[in-house]
Amino acid sequence: ESAFERFMLPLQQVCLQLEAVSQPEEFARVEAKRVIVGLMRDLRGICSSCVNKRTYTLLFDWLFPAHMGLLRRCCQVYGQDNDVAIP
Repeated sequence: ESAFERFMLPLQQVCLQLEAVSQPEEFARVEAKRVIVGLMRDLRGICSSCVNKRTYTLLFDWLFPAHMGLLRRCCQVYGQDNDVAIP
């Protein structure tokens, strides 16, 4: 387990919890929205600190393909919600 994987473990757990939500109405609840906003803010911060190919590749490899479905689902449900779409 690399230092990056250990660093991303809390976000990994959040992603897995959100991915386990199967009902659309549960995914659209206020509690889920708060978690998603926090996740997106964290990912934005991590992405903005990726200043070279190595760090960007680490993040991209973590996101793709494992969590792209979650990101797509967030866009489908919250794409028009500025709180989520523009964290």
